[in-house]
Parts: sequence; structure tokens; C-alpha cells
Amino acid sequence: MANDVEENPGPTIYDVVDPTKTICADFSQGNTKKFRQNAGKQCLAMSLTAIIYNHITNANAWDSTVLNSILCAGNNLYSFISNSVKKSYLLLTDVPEMVSVFDGIYCMQYGEPFAGDLMLFMENYQHCMLTIGCNTVAIFKTSEGTFKVFDSHSRDLYGIPHPFGKCILASVDSIESLVIYFQSTIPPGNETPFEVKGVTVQLNSDITQISGLASSESAKEHVKQKYSELAESQKQTRLENARKYKKAKQAAETETEKQTRLENAREYRKAKRASETENEKQTRLRNVRNYEKRKQGQETEIEKQACLASANQNKRKRLCSTHIVSQQDYLNKYDIEKDVPTELQNLTQVEEMLVARALPIMRVYIKPGGQRGYSGHCVNLPQNVKELATSLPRYPKDLSVIIVKVKGKDNSFRDVAVRREKVHNALLWLVQNNPHYDELEINEDALNSLPENGIPADLMTVETENEIISNDDAMSDLGPPTDNPSEDIVYNNSTDMNSFLPVGEQQEQEIEAVRNQLSANEPIPWPDIECEPLNEYQISHLATMAFPTLFPDGKGDPTNQSILRNVPLQERIKHLLKFSEFIDGKWVYRFANHPRFSYWAFNMIHRKRILQQSGIFTKQNPGETHLTIDELREMAASDNSALLMSKVSRYIGHQ
Repeated sequence: MANDVEENPGPTIYDVVDPTKTICADFSQGNTKKFRQNAGKQCLAMSLTAIIYNHITNANAWDSTVLNSILCAGNNLYSFISNSVKKSYLLLTDVPEMVSVFDGIYCMQYGEPFAGDLMLFMENYQHCMLTIGCNTVAIFKTSEGTFKVFDSHSRDLYGIPHPFGKCILASVDSIESLVIYFQSTIPPGNETPFEVKGVTVQLNSDITQISGLASSESAKEHVKQKYSELAESQKQTRLENARKYKKAKQAAETETEKQTRLENAREYRKAKRASETENEKQTRLRNVRNYEKRKQGQETEIEKQACLASANQNKRKRLCSTHIVSQQDYLNKYDIEKDVPTELQNLTQVEEMLVARALPIMRVYIKPGGQRGYSGHCVNLPQNVKELATSLPRYPKDLSVIIVKVKGKDNSFRDVAVRREKVHNALLWLVQNNPHYDELEINEDALNSLPENGIPADLMTVETENEIISNDDAMSDLGPPTDNPSEDIVYNNSTDMNSFLPVGEQQEQEIEAVRNQLSANEPIPWPDIECEPLNEYQISHLATMAFPTLFPDGKGDPTNQSILRNVPLQERIKHLLKFSEFIDGKWVYRFANHPRFSYWAFNMIHRKRILQQSGIFTKQNPGETHLTIDELREMAASDNSALLMSKVSRYIGHQ
């Protein structure tokens, strides 16, 4: 007997469906390009629309064009019902009794939900809607005694689910074949619940040709009236069925469908709250607070602890998500290069200075305990462009860097080490990919003077007996200088990490004498640097020229003058400092971890704010606008500036 069953399993769907009689639409309900956020959820509304159209035109006369129009009309009906009942996934209990579709209003009468013998059920109704699991189809009984199955899901010519299928209208000869058909469309071995609901359609001829808006409002009021007349037990049953259906539908979702549903829900909440009046907003917030109070009052101590732990975990996830969104938002706005090329990764500070076109002059030092700090202001000096074209990289002796080392120790600091090949590769990449380097040439003589891997011999050095805090031991930057002046005092001169000293011709003799005292080396001439500092508020891509390792191709530069969006400089810098990359299992903050960039940016913001305040000061004190620089110097020398400084101090103190 067992062998007989295996060899003769009985008729299958391929035996009961004639594919030559199957009609296909051009798409299915899951077409996201056509139905957007509704896609994949309209099967009940589309089945109801098909039943109504069968009342208008017999299904035997349908073609693919008719199926296309049914899908579009069903999608519109779904939008109306979904908005009326405030649900994304509809139940058989949600369908209205009056439907406006195909330029008419139709009265719908529904039988009681049935889960028994399909044959007995079809004897009493010409149309019915069958829900198997989470999918609903429409069944029509023709005058010849055969059956038509309208399925809006993605199906092949036999009615079997297919990822590239279409909406179909299949033909089945008998009720027995209909049972075999539906048994073949579900996974074998599963006990899948089903529900059948008979439908009778009648055209309401007295109110045809009424406007769509009026019919929609009438149907909406009818649904509300129907639900208001339900007994409490019926209401609870309907809600329980809705919850079960929703859970079953969500459990069968793919990850993409889930994300789409959640995004649609968020957009719906945003739109709804945006249209709230102030009273509605206050009422909603008050209801939320009252609900939370009632919920907290009913919690046990264990539940409170579990709720608190869950809230903390959700907060961490939310903060992480917000950070990623902010970072992505900055990427979209300023098109920052997310990945630093290998050639520019892990350059030491001296190596970066050798290939930089602009020299930010600042004083950065390491405090006791390892945290960095800086003092004074920052000035940006350019190199002469013609000389730069033939002198990149610069000679190490042209860098005004002083190495402080401890007597009797083998001092080696990572930030002053130079690797010739690394510098060469970095320059090659910049010339080929950075538009601000494309006209420059590489100076082979200067390149060959660099060590293979070590500290350049012609850098100035000075010895000290004090212990030096290495840059490798420095803590991550925690922000700008503190309000405590004692914390910002340099511990001693040996803690200076790096220094740039622009020398004008009038200072050459003084600086030369200082250098002769510091080092036994011969005096080192300062490179040919233009005397006038750069106007950092008018020079575009200054950050790229000063910090090429942070802005490899110039994208994302906060000093880019061609940014279309009017974003304050402070906001641009804030996004950069928060910018992070997930590398080797940890978050790396490229801009915040740079030894000099954050101080350079902070100082630029600080001075820009002072300039703005001084402009407002001169407008409010027109009597002081006539003063020239020479007059201000004379006032300072003769102690006549007390009144002016008092005004400035009071003004700035109130800003």
C-alpha cells in the first residue's frame, strides 16, 4: 500500500490547472515601483475589487488589461480602507459594506466566516474570499459550473508562488480540483489555517455617479458606525483576531519588507504629528504620561529593574544610530572621502609637514599626565607656489622643528621619524588624485636626502635632563583648553611637541643667535615662505593644503568656499570631529585624533567669532571706528586706552 501511494500520489496542481487558460497581468501586488509603500499588502482589497468587477463583466471575458485595471483600483481601495481603520494589514472583518469603485457604489453583503467544507460553502455563494495563512484570493463560480481563481500575488501559470511571477486568473474545472489547487500552493506538511467568506454584490443604483470624496466619507462613517455597534465581546474578539493576523503577517516578512513597514510607520507618525494642533499635541503627550504612570504603578520591583535595563540598552542603541545617521548626513552633504588611501595612512607628523602646501603655525604641547593642550593663536603661512612645484618634499632642514632629547638616552620619537618611500608614495598619490597638487612636481634631490627609515640628521636637537612625555603616551584629545589657567601652563619647555617659527628678515639676526645657543649645528635658513599670512576666510581648501592626510582628495574640506549649503563653520567642524570609521573592530575618529587639526579648527572658530563680535562692537560704537592701527598703538603706549578696553571688555563679557 505504501509503495502504491509513492508511485501514485494522486492528482497534483499540474493535473488540475490548464496553463493555456491562465491569464496574467503585467505585474503583481508586490510591485514596489507601481504601488510604493502599499506593495505586498493589498491582496484583500484587490480580491474584493475583482469580485465587484466580475459582477460588472463576467470573468470569462477578462484579459491582462482588465487584470491591470483591477490591481490599480484595488490598490486605491486598499489605501482608503487602510486609512479608515488605521491598519497596514487588513482582515476580513475590516472590509466595508459599501464600496465606491469603477464609477459606481456597490453594496456588499458578507457571509459569516467559515472554516469547514469548501464544497458546501460554494453551493450558497457565487463569490467568496479565501484567506490561507496571510494571503487572500477571490474565487468565482461561473455559469458553466467551473471556477475562476483571482490571485494578486506573484504566481506562475499554474498558480505556484514564483519570485518573478504575476497576478493571475486561473481556471479550475471542479470543486475537488479547487481543493487540490490550494493544497499545492502551501508548503507540504504544514497545518495552515484558512477562512472563507462569502460575498454578494449589488449595485446601489440610487446613488451612482456620486463624487468619490462623498462616497469615501460615507463608507468611512459606515465603518465607524458598524464598529460602534459591536458588543464588547465582539470587539475584543475582533481585536484579538487582528493581533494574531498582524503577528502572523509580520512573522512571514522578509528583512526588506520589515524595514519598509517600519519606515512607513515612522513617516506616518511624522506626518500625523506635523498636522497636529497645539491642543491635540498636548492631549497626546498627556495621554502618554498617564499611560506611563499607570504602567509604572502596576509594575513589580523586578519588572522595574528589567524595564530600566531595557531602557538603558535602547538608549545606547539610539545614540549609536543617531551618530551613524549624523555621519551619513555629513557624507551626503559634503561628499567626504570615507576611506583614506593606503599611501596617506600612518604618516608621522614630520612626514605630513614635508608634503603639506600650507604651514599652520601653532604651539601644541603635552600636559603632565599625557593630555595635549595648545596656547596662543594659529597663523597659516603659504609656500611660494612656483618654488613648491619644484621643492616637494621640502628638505628636513627647512622644517622649523626642534627635537628635545634626554641626556644619556637613546631617544626615538615616532612623530619625527621619516620614511623616504612613504613620503614618495604619498606625494605620488596627491599629485595624481588631489586637484590642489596636480600642477606640482616631485623634487628628487630633496626626496633622496630623506632617510630610509629614521630621524633626519639635519633636524635641530637640544638636550635636557628632564623626563620627556612622548607623543605616543598622550591621551586622546578631550577638547579645548580648560578654564583653569594652571592646567594650560606648559609643564616645561621639553613638553613642546612641535613648533613652527616664521622668520621675517627683520628678525633673522635675533633668531640666528637663539639657534646658535640651542645647537652646535650651523644656522639653518628658513625656507622661502611668503611674509603675508593666508586669509583663511577667503582661501578655499586651506584645510586640504595644511592637512593632506585628513582630506586626501579635497572632499569634505570645511574651508571649501564653493559649498552650496550655508552651513556654519562650527557645525562643519563638529561633524568632522564626530566622524568615525569602523576599522579592525573599533571606531577610529580620524579628525579628533589628529594631534593638530582640532586645535587649528578651534582657534579658527574662536577668532572668527571675535571678528564678528568686533564688527558688531564698531557698529554700536561708531565713535571708535576712526581709530587706525597706529593710533591704537599710541594709545596703548601712552596708557590712554583704558576707556576703549573697558568698553570692549564689557561688550565681550555680555556675549
